[in-house]
Amino acid sequence: MTHVQATHPPIAWRQCAHDIKNVMATVSMVAEELAGEVSPRSRKLGQRLERSCVRVLEMCAAPAHGDAETKLYPIIGVLEDVADLARGLSAQPLSVTLEADKVTLDEKTNAAVFRVLANLATNSVQAFDGCMGELEICARRKSEKVIITHSDNGHGLSAVSPKNEAPRLPKRTGMGLTIARALVAQIGGSLIVQSTGPGGTVFCVEFPHGRKHN
Repeated sequence: MTHVQATHPPIAWRQCAHDIKNVMATVSMVAEELAGEVSPRSRKLGQRLERSCVRVLEMCAAPAHGDAETKLYPIIGVLEDVADLARGLSAQPLSVTLEADKVTLDEKTNAAVFRVLANLATNSVQAFDGCMGELEICARRKSEKVIITHSDNGHGLSAVSPKNEAPRLPKRTGMGLTIARALVAQIGGSLIVQSTGPGGTVFCVEFPHGRKHN
């Protein structure tokens, strides 16, 4: 009897399904708005839709562990994609501030960082409760480490919003933060909650720069 070994462990598929659901929420919202008349806003939403679909394809076609990964990606591109995702999910105007040092990531790290920040940003949008949201993501390189701070002005982690306050968003599964931590661990890093409360939440993501993957 021939035994076939799974390329990815079960938790990896659960992570992909959760992340893809978040991205497809953006696709659904954008497609709904594009059904109306063409305008400068609809053109921007169309570009956002295209970027979100590309991210879904990247997740589905992620290389198996051990594959060669030589292409490098600027980290600011990851932050911009996450900002687009957050704006697409937010039913209200959203202020996004991005700052980044000149850092490049290999393909695996790039994909992991996007998925981590996408989970955090999705949770932030859910925490705004229809108010004017403010999201700030800052990526810095210190010695051989990359440190990303992700902050919002939503309610703290202990509060839970009624589901009917955000009907277009993915239902809460409780997996977002757990998945984010698991993804950061896969690239040799860590994720901590620096602060949380009624005035907002600050996360800190830290991982080694230029780490060789097994």
